[in-house]
Amino acid sequence: SATTDATGSYTIADVTPGDYTVTASATGYDSSSQPVTVVEGAVAPANFALVPTPPGTPTPGPTVTPTPTPVCEPESVSVSPTSLKLKRKKSSDVTVTVNGSADVCPGGVVAGETVTATINAAGKKRISVSPASATTDPSGVATFTITAKKTTGNARVTFKAGDVKKSQTVRVRK
Repeated sequence: SATTDATGSYTIADVTPGDYTVTASATGYDSSSQPVTVVEGAVAPANFALVPTPPGTPTPGPTVTPTPTPVCEPESVSVSPTSLKLKRKKSSDVTVTVNGSADVCPGGVVAGETVTATINAAGKKRISVSPASATTDPSGVATFTITAKKTTGNARVTFKAGDVKKSQTVRVRK
């Protein structure tokens, strides 16, 4: 929180980047709130024009208090099937689900999250993945197609969403 100076200016320093609701209040005025997004290294302005409170209505002292707004972020990634066996030149769909905190994310999944797929170096000659990245649907699901090439052996595909990832082994056989 912060208290304004004589000109009504205030600064709240060292705020972690994220989405907040900032509320301004002063004795004799109705409080006012607005959403603010704090970005590292940038100033996030929040200006208020408070309306006088009718006489006899109690109000708190002059303060501005940020309240963190919870953000739905990836906490884990699950892949189905967990391992895959493909014959040469065949393909199969893989479902990737991005899970988030059940307290913050509707249904415990993260919708609209970008999932990227990468193949280990040896696996690039054995398989291909399409698309290279996909956005999760409202159920937190993104679908990828893995196609086997001519070379047999094992490949590893890693699916990453935010800071979490999950790997899958793909075995290409004759």
